[in-house]
Amino acid sequence: MGPFPHNAPRSKITKDNPAGADGFAFVEFMDPNPDHLRSVFTNMGYEKTAVHKTKAIELWQQGDITYVLNSEPDGFAARFGAVHGPCAPSMGWRVVDAQRAFAHAVAQGAEPYIAADRSFNMPAIKGIGGSLLYFVTFDGEKFHGVRRPGLVGDHFNKTEVIDRLLGSNAIGHVRYSTTGNSILKNIQPLYADLSSGGFACAHNGNLTNASILRDSLVKDGAIFQSTSDTETILQLVAKSSRQQTVDKLIDALFKIQGAYSLVILTNKKLIGVRDPYGIRPLVLGDLNGAPVLTSETCALDIIGAKYVRDVEHGEIIIISEDGMESIKPFPKVQERPCIFERIYFSRPDSIVGGKTVYTYRKNLGQELAKENHIDADVIIPVPDSGVPAALGYSQESKIPFELGIIRNHYVGRTFIEPSQSIRQFGVKLKHNANSSYIKNKKVIL
Repeated sequence: MGPFPHNAPRSKITKDNPAGADGFAFVEFMDPNPDHLRSVFTNMGYEKTAVHKTKAIELWQQGDITYVLNSEPDGFAARFGAVHGPCAPSMGWRVVDAQRAFAHAVAQGAEPYIAADRSFNMPAIKGIGGSLLYFVTFDGEKFHGVRRPGLVGDHFNKTEVIDRLLGSNAIGHVRYSTTGNSILKNIQPLYADLSSGGFACAHNGNLTNASILRDSLVKDGAIFQSTSDTETILQLVAKSSRQQTVDKLIDALFKIQGAYSLVILTNKKLIGVRDPYGIRPLVLGDLNGAPVLTSETCALDIIGAKYVRDVEHGEIIIISEDGMESIKPFPKVQERPCIFERIYFSRPDSIVGGKTVYTYRKNLGQELAKENHIDADVIIPVPDSGVPAALGYSQESKIPFELGIIRNHYVGRTFIEPSQSIRQFGVKLKHNANSSYIKNKKVIL
């Protein structure tokens, strides 16, 4: 089979010679922490396929693409240095021919790496991916929880994990960082033992006055355990002088400002809340008589639940053994939902305001074509979210639609990653130009 490419004829990778004389193409990237690179590979859907312990090299593979991770300055991958210069710790090399790379590594003494079984997954609650996740259940006496970093399918796919979630009432949250760091203590639902019993809260949105409230609460003696703005809600509920849990919650809600949809689990109730302006979505479903609260209707479709209705802006839904109650404690204001739900956040098949998100995006493209008459050869979408809008633009303008950017569907959403370096790396993995359809053409992107 021959050695790894370090013994092959040398040539620099250039525009005219992208693969080099040895037939391999390398794209380098560096990170001071090899464990961080491993988490990047994992988050992007790559799997470790080979390990060479004595020469400090690992192969991470997805489809036809393999990355070679060098974890020491004088590691095995350092022999690639003649291609691009000195090799540093935690440098990765992108090898286009995955089969050859794997065969070379094994020939040099690397051992195949077999990952844990991933045959079971939970697509109904996987949502948009996320970097932190937590599920809380209540069995009538005790609360139970499982908290993990990463993706749902990486952890909630094992019997021993599922068996820890006892009870018939449950809430879960898949988090990507907007406020607060991506650390374990920020994983939602946040849970607290209050005077009225257990209180678990999952939050979608951002509180605009969280820092002001936090400073005030800390001065009054409150002790915060996380950097998430969601904990402000728990602290306000705990501090309220009201007797009933729902009254404590309403007292807290009148103090917070911003966008929020909440799902709360207590000893006796499941509660859904949508802020007075309805900025973030929340829908009510029914699964064989059991009520379901979720951010998007597509989750209901996947688990076989029936869509009942949207939770209205400023509405609190209280579900208990006695049935379901709806209250609207806030002064009535005009609904102002976030447009980004329709443009990007929500799945195309989710229904918002009586229409699928796909319809909204396609209509946006049609309106854009009506307002802008631009001479072009082709309409190219940025997949996947841009596809419906590009189709609408193409149909309205009569300009041909083509897939000029090819998306790697084994890579998830990149904007939710916790750092800019990971987001940039993710985009490199996710998108590639389809040159035959855009070369020498006037493109509307």
